[in-house]
Parts: sequence; C-alpha cells; structure tokens
Amino acid sequence: MRVRSLVGSVLAAALLAACGGSVAIGPAGAGGEAAGGAAASGAGGGAAAGGPSTDCVYLGVSHTQGMSFPAGDGCNTCSCQAGSVSCTLRACAITCQSNGQVYQPGQTFNVDCNTCTCQADGSISCTGIACFNQCSALQSEYADALKRAKACTPGQPDQCQASVSSVVSCGCSTPVNASNTEAVAELSALQKQADAVSCITPCPPCVAPGPATCTAAGSCEEAPLRAVSCKVGGVVYPSGTSGIPDPTSCNKCSCDNGTLNCTLAACPIDCPPNTKYGTQCAMCGPTDACLTIEHGCLPVCTPDCQGLCTDGICRSLVCG
Repeated sequence: MRVRSLVGSVLAAALLAACGGSVAIGPAGAGGEAAGGAAASGAGGGAAAGGPSTDCVYLGVSHTQGMSFPAGDGCNTCSCQAGSVSCTLRACAITCQSNGQVYQPGQTFNVDCNTCTCQADGSISCTGIACFNQCSALQSEYADALKRAKACTPGQPDQCQASVSSVVSCGCSTPVNASNTEAVAELSALQKQADAVSCITPCPPCVAPGPATCTAAGSCEEAPLRAVSCKVGGVVYPSGTSGIPDPTSCNKCSCDNGTLNCTLAACPIDCPPNTKYGTQCAMCGPTDACLTIEHGCLPVCTPDCQGLCTDGICRSLVCG
C-alpha cells in the first residue's frame, strides 16, 4: 500500500539522518514517491511540458542539474540530481554573530566597554555597564541644553521657578526658565537616555535650593546668600541689630536676616488711616533677591496704586 511505502521512506530518512547521511527530495507535483528516494515534499522541480525536467526548485529558487547549494538551515549542503534535491542531514551547531564575527556557545567577547557571552540558544547577553565615552557625550549634550533652559531676561519677574538636575544623572537641582519648553524637554529626554545606559555617577550631597534669580548675564541661578537688613521708620538696620523700635507698639525688636523679632508687651500703636501694617522689599540686590525688608504701616490698595497690590497693601517695589 502507498501509506506503508511512505512510512518506510520516512523511517529510512530518519535512519540516514542519524548516521549523518543525506535525503533526496523528489520532484514536486509527481503525485507520489520520487524514484529511489523519499516522498515528494514540494521542494523539488516540476516536469516541463513535453518531458521531465532535470532542474530543481528549492525554497523558491531554481537550480540546474548537478548544482550544489546551501540548505535552508545554513550548515547543510544540497544538490540537484535528475530533478530531485538531495541534502546532507548533519546536526547544525548553534553560533552567535556580532559585528560580523561568529562565536561559539560559551565564548565571551567585548562590545565597547561591556563583556558579552554567546548563549546555548544563539542569543547574546552583555553586561550593562555604561561606557565612559557614551555618558560623556550625553553629559555634553545635557550641559548645552541646560544653558538654553536657563536663559532669561534680566529684570523680568517669575522666570526661574522650575528646577532640574544640574548634571545628566544624580545631580543637585538647579533653577531653569520653564518657558524654554524645548530645552527643558530635551533635558528630560537626555536623562532617560542616561538611565537606559546606566550613567551612574557618585551622588553629591545636596542642600535645599535657595531662591532663584535671573542674573544680569541672563541666566537662571540660585541667588547668593546675603544677610538681609531691616528698614523701620526710614532707618536701615543691619541684620543682628537690636533695640529697634517696633513700628506698631512700644516694644523693642532685633533684626534677624530681614525679620523683626520683638518683645511682647501689650502696648499696640494703630497705623494711620489708609495704611496697614506689612512688609515690602525696600532694596533689591544685583539679582532678584531682596537685600532690605521694610517693616511698617504701608498704603492700602486703591485704584491708583502704582505698585503691586497684594494682601490689601500697595507695595511699591517688587524684586523679580
């Protein structure tokens, strides 16, 4: 019977493979077994009109009689004989390829600054160490983008309210101008790239950032720390001064970096009409920071206020 013949052919092919032999694939479309070979697989050649063809078709490619060519697995060899394809059946060894080089399973090799290993299944595993040159390039791009993100206009208020890391990875915060949207977005993208390649640097100790300012050079920076003086009754008292008269009572005060700390005797003094006790900046520094804070009865807000109206007080000077 045909089934028994087909089973016999398959068993013969299996035995031949175990011995490192070859198997013949008969012509496609023959409707049965190829003469003297295994059952047709559809990979062989077809018969030409007017007579049998001696060419072979293997994996969609036509080969002439007697031609040898690589098998589809990449390690065996096939040949075309009388219209049938015959291939060796050696067990193929698994290898890995990287940058045009072939490596055996278990073999290690370097890719940039990382060490890679060829795995038994043909895959490649590598260490995830960030290469110095790659991280240096990212930091250089980050520094350029940070400079653009810090750009501001001197004298304009509320420009330096956002903050980012001062370096591409593990840095202290530094102020930037949030309106520079493209540069700020680029900083975020570069940080993600650095995280992906593990650009880890020793993290410096950071302190809480101080108030930010737009410097005369047009860059958002942290305002320099300076002792802030107090202005009371038209007189400026340096920080640390004591015995300052309280503008709203009979108490005595001391100036502590712009803040009045006063004794607590119950002897209030009311502010004149159309005024209200409060504070305002009396003198701005070379940056946005205020160098002198005035304490006293300040004018209340009216429609003709020429300064900034907040908390019901018309403040004449705003550092920004």
